Amino acid sequence: MLFIVFFITQLSFSLEKTTVYGNQGDHLKITNPLSSSLNEEQINERNLFMSEDLWSQFSNMSPSSSTNRIRYIKIRGVGERSEYDTVPSNSVGVFYDNIDLSGLSGIISNYDIGDVEVLKGPQSFLYGDSSLGGNILFKSSNISVDNEFETWAELGSQSRSIVGSNNKININENLKFKIGVQALKSNGYFYNEYYKKHTSNRNEVFSNLGIEANFGSHQLKTTSIFGNQNNGNDFWNTDQSYQVQSDRPGEDDQATLGQSFELTGSINKNLKYISILSYSYSDLDYSYDEDWNNNDYWNQVAGWNKNYDYFKSYNRIKQNTHTKFILQSLLAPTSLLTYGVHAYQKKEDSFIQSFQNNLNRNTLSSSFTSNKVAGLISFEQNFLHQIKLDLNTRFERHFTDYSDSNLFKKSLINDLFAFQFNLNKHFKNNALILSISRGFKDAGFNPEINLTPEQQSYDPEYAMNYELAWTHNNKWLYSKISSFYFDRRNHQITTSTQDDPSDPSAYTFFIDNAAKSSIFGVELDSNVYIASNLRLDLTFGYLKAEFDDYFLEGKSYNGRSLAHSPRYTLNVNLNWKLSPYLSLNAQIAGMGKFKFSNTHDQESQPYTTLNSGLNYSITKKSEFTLWAKNILDKRYSQRGFYFGNEPPEWTPTLYTQNAPPFEWGLRFTHKF
Repeated sequence: MLFIVFFITQLSFSLEKTTVYGNQGDHLKITNPLSSSLNEEQINERNLFMSEDLWSQFSNMSPSSSTNRIRYIKIRGVGERSEYDTVPSNSVGVFYDNIDLSGLSGIISNYDIGDVEVLKGPQSFLYGDSSLGGNILFKSSNISVDNEFETWAELGSQSRSIVGSNNKININENLKFKIGVQALKSNGYFYNEYYKKHTSNRNEVFSNLGIEANFGSHQLKTTSIFGNQNNGNDFWNTDQSYQVQSDRPGEDDQATLGQSFELTGSINKNLKYISILSYSYSDLDYSYDEDWNNNDYWNQVAGWNKNYDYFKSYNRIKQNTHTKFILQSLLAPTSLLTYGVHAYQKKEDSFIQSFQNNLNRNTLSSSFTSNKVAGLISFEQNFLHQIKLDLNTRFERHFTDYSDSNLFKKSLINDLFAFQFNLNKHFKNNALILSISRGFKDAGFNPEINLTPEQQSYDPEYAMNYELAWTHNNKWLYSKISSFYFDRRNHQITTSTQDDPSDPSAYTFFIDNAAKSSIFGVELDSNVYIASNLRLDLTFGYLKAEFDDYFLEGKSYNGRSLAHSPRYTLNVNLNWKLSPYLSLNAQIAGMGKFKFSNTHDQESQPYTTLNSGLNYSITKKSEFTLWAKNILDKRYSQRGFYFGNEPPEWTPTLYTQNAPPFEWGLRFTHKF
């Protein structure tokens, strides 16, 4: 099937910087509240090496981890916390140079990232289905005029070792390319006392290849990525420590191959085009010891005195294809019309196995395919007194098919609609911005055979976002404060029930529609130059995310906070250039408490961590970096489950996955 599509984020009206054509070549750029970003300099200053290091840097973002590398992120209380037996679905989309890595972002290394942009609130007009809560865009660095060759090596805690190289070659003004690779090994921070070894280790490789070519008025940019992670998955125990006792440690392996082509050009002085094709293929193996201990231990438990041995594994093949085409027409010196089509496919083949006493007791194989075709149109108009109006709409049709080895088979066809309205008033150093947007998430179904017919499908979710922001920008200060109200209808809730407390495999996972929920929040982003060599960066987010009208099994959840939606997030970052050769970075990051689940009352504890880094330049081309994270060795939880998992009483208990303790590293970097 041929997909002809477009990718709006590359357009002149991208959400962080809105470009409106007045006279040919004149650009008006306005910062929009739906976007926050980190540039290459900030990523390097703060020692943010992997994608999971980034999420504490943004306001009202909360990661969730039941995996070795974090790959589930919530923005403003919207997003997934894990992926088990339900049909794949994402509320927050992640893209690396247009390559769709939604739910797969833990593979990304940041060594060649030039900019990370977070679009908050519904982005369905721009991206379609996987963007109800927002989108995260990784943009690789540009290739400069001069050739660049860089290598690095690092040693650190947990027997951490890294080697890498990133090289950019400018053949001539019309042809440039780059190639980079990084390999990482680490024992991880959990120790298995039963086997007397580390079983949550990391063995990772990430590489990228990029080409930039000019053909007169046409430009081609390609990106290829390959990531491979052979990581352990052994984080759960019965005493909430950094020691585990499992006799069947799991794995968290991921191999991802991605490719994108972006072709842009001018047909004439008033008509431009953008065409993008991208593809990603991921093979994931995820497994874990369900009883979290070993038979030697269980055979000594009073009142039990027998084996208790369960293991589960998931193998998934995920494929994402996007093909895009868009035209941009200058109607008048102050008017721009953008229109195009976007078609994309998400496909997953899954194989799930459950074991008891090392014998296969249950197997489920399934196939899921979703084809989506959309048309978009956007009109932008500049008025006098630096007032700008954007009106955008999207119509999308979904064709979804699912079948599995339990003879469950289902097909859906849905029509969905999204829009966005932005009104911007620009002053000398200030801007006032009003944004109203409507987003959606597609309907779906639950392949659990023991559900009622009513529970085996759920309706589309729609959301309205109302946002007002003010920005100020001068030589020494950039500040943005925004407030928003997010109204969710037919809120899709992932729910799980334990069918048999004595069997950790006896769970039913399904997605249900809550009647309504609402989210209110305030965000502050500020960069202040206290002196020419001293900069303070501050982000703060306040969030109140609650169910307004939700009942499950006769119980009301009205007024209850949404899971993994902390009331506040905070990041204070100080970068001080002590001399031309020496710089210091210090960071305080934290968040408030949050509920681990939508269906039980167990909560995390609020926490604050201290991180720091010291950079010393030996020469203009060589430098040492000493970094440390969680310096005060604060223990806090990234994920929590509440259920009965210990015989013979099976008492419901909160089990949590601890975040990393104190970590450090020493890195040497040399540029040729």
